[in-house]
Amino acid sequence: MTQEGFQSKQYQTPRQLADELGKDVSAVIRWIRKGVAVGPKGSRYRVKLNAYKVGGQWRIPPDAMADFQMAATYPAAGQSAQNYIPHRSRSDRRGVERAVASLVAQGAMSKQAAARVFKQD
Repeated sequence: MTQEGFQSKQYQTPRQLADELGKDVSAVIRWIRKGVAVGPKGSRYRVKLNAYKVGGQWRIPPDAMADFQMAATYPAAGQSAQNYIPHRSRSDRRGVERAVASLVAQGAMSKQAAARVFKQD
């Protein structure tokens, strides 16, 4: 793609995006190079910010930040949202464990379904 093509689509530099988000430019570069870890402990995956290097400088497409935020927010592909429990804190986890154990004891949930709830941990 030519330099004019990049300018006409209003690609941003990491500094421009960092200023817009109120973040440090090093955070934006880290999102491009390494991404962020997403998902529950034990089955994490990395999501990277889409960017292109042009003339030795990074350029970020206009819709890349929205795509990055969505991918970093939702469960991994292949995980159903109803079985996804984000890892928050030990007390949250204990509460979920007690609720699931209660449902299994009452016969309202199978042991296999209970195992799937915690499979991601």
